[in-house]
Amino acid sequence: VAQLFDAEAEAPPGVVHDTMELRVADVDVQLHRTAPFTATEHARGSAMADLVNDVLDRSRESAAIGTTPPVRRLGTGSTPDLVVTGETVTALIDGVAVGIGEVLAPTEDDENVRIVNLRVDPAWQRRGIGTRLLVDTARLAHMLGADEILLTTQSDNQAVLPMVLAAGMRGRIRMAGDLLTVKVPVRDLKPLSR
Repeated sequence: VAQLFDAEAEAPPGVVHDTMELRVADVDVQLHRTAPFTATEHARGSAMADLVNDVLDRSRESAAIGTTPPVRRLGTGSTPDLVVTGETVTALIDGVAVGIGEVLAPTEDDENVRIVNLRVDPAWQRRGIGTRLLVDTARLAHMLGADEILLTTQSDNQAVLPMVLAAGMRGRIRMAGDLLTVKVPVRDLKPLSR
């Protein structure tokens, strides 16, 4: 939507601008630009947000009834054990790592924002492992002093937003070029004990 309307996710500092607010699931998305948004642009932005909400609702319904694509039916169906080592949370199935969440260095511009890297073995994706890793990695980041975490991925990664929402988290979403970033507050989470 930002690209469609030549807008930005971040408000330009010190410049008079117009803001369009959209609601996607439980996330408030804001777009900013110096030229005012027209009523037609507001209607189109709202229609795009409704479309995304419909897709997310269908994904949640499919997950609730247990339908997954056939290529994802690998593995034993076991529940992973989450093990914390240093600044890493590892998801283990029968002693084998199937996913990892890492709390990396703070961002350059804010030491209270920690970068988080999540990876789940493709054979184990769409089973809630990424969501569990996100929650525990976010709690670990909070324990390490972070107020927020930052997830960065390719803009075409369709798993990130449903994962954040499934974890019960709210984030600020920004798309710039081919990168999608989600900044999630963690200061209200219970710190992870080691």
